Amino acid sequence: MGKASFKYHVIIYMLAACTCKAPDAFAEWVSMPSGFTNNLKSVWGSASNDVFAVGSNGAILHYDGATWTKMETATTANLEAVSGSAANNVVTAGITGAFLRYKGTGWLSTGSSSNHNLSGVWSSSPSESFVVGENGTILQCDDRDCSPMVSATILPLNAIWGVSSTDIFAVGANGIILHYDGISWTKMQSSSKEHLYSVWGVAFNDVFAAGANGTVLHYNGTGWTKMPVGTIKDFWAINGTYNDYMFAVGDEGNLFRYDGSTWSETESGTAYPLQGVWVSPSNDVFVVGASGNIIFYKNIPPTAAFLVNKPSGYTTETFSFDASASSDVEDGKNDLLVRWDWEGDGRWDTEYSAAKTASFQYTTEGTYTVTLEVMDKGMLISTASQTISVTVNTSPIAQFTVTPGTRNNSNTITVDASESYDNQDPAGVLEVRWDWEGDGPWDTEFSTAKTATHTYATITTYEIRVEIRDSGGLTNSTAQKVTLKEGRLCIASVLLGEDDPRLNVLRKYRDEFLVRSEEGRQLIHLYYSQGEELTKLIEANPALKHLARNSLESIIPTIEKAMADSRHSVLNEQQGPSAR
Repeated sequence: MGKASFKYHVIIYMLAACTCKAPDAFAEWVSMPSGFTNNLKSVWGSASNDVFAVGSNGAILHYDGATWTKMETATTANLEAVSGSAANNVVTAGITGAFLRYKGTGWLSTGSSSNHNLSGVWSSSPSESFVVGENGTILQCDDRDCSPMVSATILPLNAIWGVSSTDIFAVGANGIILHYDGISWTKMQSSSKEHLYSVWGVAFNDVFAAGANGTVLHYNGTGWTKMPVGTIKDFWAINGTYNDYMFAVGDEGNLFRYDGSTWSETESGTAYPLQGVWVSPSNDVFVVGASGNIIFYKNIPPTAAFLVNKPSGYTTETFSFDASASSDVEDGKNDLLVRWDWEGDGRWDTEYSAAKTASFQYTTEGTYTVTLEVMDKGMLISTASQTISVTVNTSPIAQFTVTPGTRNNSNTITVDASESYDNQDPAGVLEVRWDWEGDGPWDTEFSTAKTATHTYATITTYEIRVEIRDSGGLTNSTAQKVTLKEGRLCIASVLLGEDDPRLNVLRKYRDEFLVRSEEGRQLIHLYYSQGEELTKLIEANPALKHLARNSLESIIPTIEKAMADSRHSVLNEQQGPSAR
């Protein structure tokens, strides 16, 4: 179906009732009163408050952001297309060679030096425009007149669009696509035989053409391919701002949106043919069609939202912020830009960035209002704020006790740092770690447990260090020396006597064998922690003392043999098979 048959379809659709479709998740389209009942064919603007629509009988409407008004013109010819390069440079073309220019004050009908019906126009600059029409007509126009260009076809050309005056695309009947390189027009290899009625692009390697039977083609810089859309209704126009924010409109209120990966149908609210679409720099969408119909979609500002890792903290800490929860109806999260005001003073501390996470450290105590601003691709913005409290953090105070004392008759000690404190944090938040030998490396990880037990392998003097860390990361440490001395072996000393040489066997077994294993160290700890009480019990009961002495005397030879066997086994391992 060509544009010439458009009027017959208008009559049919004027008799039809509104076709109801399922609600679209993208948006609701609003019908705008135009004050015009004839057909509108094309729409273009410089901004959302400066939009031009053209149509039958020389009609040109202008929208100022509030209302549509009809502009005075000197033609009654049907106008088929409108384009511009600025608010004060707009051109329109129509049947029988109609061509008008607008320079900001009024429309001037200069003609095109052609009697052909013109159906497409594209303005490359304030002083240059290109026009296409029937019989392969291509015109190049300046501020004074238009000159014919050598075309590469005699088929009707319906639309034209370019990246620059040396990189222009024209489309038309039977899938014809022409390209102009600044020197000549040449045919491109098309992937369709359907009539093409509109062309628009983002760059020289990202161009789209739309036409009959739901056809949409894409050019990637090397070739044209057909895109899956999901309709067989004719598309009359295609336009957008980005390759993931564009619209194609056509018969029976047909309106599709492309999000960068998929074309999806959008509820237009009308069954009339839609002939023209234009997307403003702020991503507002204007669509025009039969019987003066104009529908409009207002770009919805993004929703700003962010998380902060903590509502309060110290000047020694870094606060982390995450704006990933921000969203937009039209744009993906990766397309949203964000910037931050850390102090709420009205001055933005960061530039716009697609990165949604940021961090900041405050150097001064106070309460701060953090403000996030989110901007979508249409440059609409929204903000969100949160209040955080920042205080000056002071280091904790480290202190601890050692049990059973700094002169210890056992090689197992218990330490307790419960008396450590911090002016900002409760004791339960403070973390401690220990260095048992005072040799530098920490022997334990940080833990909120304030008590610990350690068994030493050698009887000597040790420096025990503790380090306390608060929630702000500040630390403080202190140290104590503990001297281990060889004391009596509690129960064994009572049973055998303080001068019995067999006590040395038990000491050697403790120091050379038991301390090597966790079970042995636990046994040593149990022996000394309970020894004093058991010693008192034995001394008070002669029969129990006699029984315990006999048992110990029978065990000592077994211990001596076990130690000798162990040493012999180790010696054999060191000397190898030859020693055996």
